[in-house]
Amino acid sequence: MKLHLENSLGDQLTVTGARPDTAFARDVFAGDQLGLIRLSRIDILPGSDSLALEVRDRRNPDVLISRETLIRSVDYNLDTNTGYIFFLRPISAFDHNFNLVQIVATYEYRSNDMSSAVYTARASKHFAGLGLRLGGSFIDQRQADSGSFILGGIDAEKQLPRNGRLSFEWASSHGRLAFGGNFASSTPGEEHNGNATRIELEQPLKVCEAVVHATFTRSDASFLNPFGATATPGSQRLTASVDLKPRSRSLLKFGLTHEKNETENVDNRRLTASASWTETISERLRATLGFDFRRFTDTKNDHQIQSKLFTAGVDWQATDKLQFSARREQNLGVADPTYPNQTTLTATYQINKMAKLFFAQRLASAPIVPISDTATNGIATSSSRRETQIGIETQIAHHTSLIGRYQLENGINGADSF
Repeated sequence: MKLHLENSLGDQLTVTGARPDTAFARDVFAGDQLGLIRLSRIDILPGSDSLALEVRDRRNPDVLISRETLIRSVDYNLDTNTGYIFFLRPISAFDHNFNLVQIVATYEYRSNDMSSAVYTARASKHFAGLGLRLGGSFIDQRQADSGSFILGGIDAEKQLPRNGRLSFEWASSHGRLAFGGNFASSTPGEEHNGNATRIELEQPLKVCEAVVHATFTRSDASFLNPFGATATPGSQRLTASVDLKPRSRSLLKFGLTHEKNETENVDNRRLTASASWTETISERLRATLGFDFRRFTDTKNDHQIQSKLFTAGVDWQATDKLQFSARREQNLGVADPTYPNQTTLTATYQINKMAKLFFAQRLASAPIVPISDTATNGIATSSSRRETQIGIETQIAHHTSLIGRYQLENGINGADSF
């Protein structure tokens, strides 16, 4: 059953209800797949599958950079009887900036002993005169063995002067969810009573073309949203920064970040103060200098680190087709576990309008170790210290591209990826 109401202003109300004989599952896979993976369940309900490609910050996997929904028969094929997925496009472990890539699959599978009812609702209202949008969502999944699992939330967005924007999201989960999956937090019978909050601010200013950015995110250790993007349990992150342009060719950035992670596995905090200067020397040459001070406190292991990281980078457009970039991050003294000394080299060559050759190399003194709890939500991680990417990207048609990539997994010491 489904009811949908909508007016000319875009205000809408949607209510659905169903009594399926299926169970829900969520699987997470690292992006370094060779074209064929197998879901943790078989006998998949046709049409219930949803695959998304998540790109997450290499240093802070709780930060979601992008999320792309894959299309069946275009990006992948699924055998609903066996649960095998064959990808029609290459998916690597990292993107071009060495950020982590992972595949999130949600689906329903047939279960003879499952009796459930699912009710959902979504409403949104626009106030054009105030530049305000309000919305709310609700899911109630009633299970014979586990009772009700309720997930609800509200969201709002306010337009500010000078094209500024303020957004707010709050969600709450309650109950037990009987679902399967291939990671630890999918344990049946576990209570998931928790909240999650996200607030974002973007406000341009008149002075020096300044732009103020602020973000606050928090997720309780027991919060669960299996239907959306992967959330990191027990994490809290507050970031404030300002971008200034004192001159037409200069960009100055100041930032302050406070992170807190508290679960059964981790208990730590980190404060970061940063500053960077980017100067466009010419139309083809740009240089960047930066400094970051970090104070990391690991309460669980009674350990504290204060690090000072200097960063220098250069981007050079050698010709109309050839581009190089180099970046060095050097600690003075002890390094933060997430920010080791490293050098990153990249190059791209535009062969023609349809093809581009790319190369990327990262050399680090130690693996990048995130401080958040990634053990219970399936977020992909990597312990490699060096990565090399060489490939070619070809535009076959207006909406189609082909990317080839060379990667050697598990080098001679079993810890590096090339």
